[in-house]
Amino acid sequence: MKTLDSFLEEYGGPAFMKVSFRPGAPVTSIFGFDYVYDTVRFHNAIDRGNFGKPPVKNPVYTPFAGYATWIPDIASFGSLFILETEYDFSVRIAHMEAITSEVQEAAIKKTLIPAGMYIGEAGNKGYSTGIHTHTEIVSLKETNLILDELMSMKFRDIHYYFTYLDLQNFVEKNKLSLKGKSPEVYWSEYCTQKGIVRANDYICVRRDYLSNTIRTFYSSWALFGF
Repeated sequence: MKTLDSFLEEYGGPAFMKVSFRPGAPVTSIFGFDYVYDTVRFHNAIDRGNFGKPPVKNPVYTPFAGYATWIPDIASFGSLFILETEYDFSVRIAHMEAITSEVQEAAIKKTLIPAGMYIGEAGNKGYSTGIHTHTEIVSLKETNLILDELMSMKFRDIHYYFTYLDLQNFVEKNKLSLKGKSPEVYWSEYCTQKGIVRANDYICVRRDYLSNTIRTFYSSWALFGF
């Protein structure tokens, strides 16, 4: 039976010392309120930018073992690599240039690929302002008990959820514009449009655009440090 203890033992404890994803790549966009394309948004992922070290300039590795799916052309993501783990959550990596033939074969055959496997390079496909990866941690059900337990173990304020006042603070702090709308109206309309039920610095509960079901998106940075 998969438990938090077995998860931590497999991947190096609460610090996840055995996990490698994009070593050396800088964080370029955090989980939470963000500003891009002249628009305020809520970013339910972590972006990591250009590493630039040859011969492989922007390597991407599987942080966990799992089953792979590769969608080479999808809406704003450009491309989407999905790794379904054995702990009932998936890792979704967007904007990659391509994946290796070994991973493509594993995706076709539905065979388990190990953690730490080189899968390809970060790219600039889809709606992108430069070479990077956009990484989402998504529950396969409405929520994930193991990740919830890990979150509770690491953080005390996970049950505080953002309101329009938090959006207002973000806008004022960064001297941004909501294009004539009040923070209250903007946040209400944005949540309705994006299917957001509730969100904070750690999670975003929303209707998933692929499955049209309620999913919880977790901050990979808060949970795992990548």
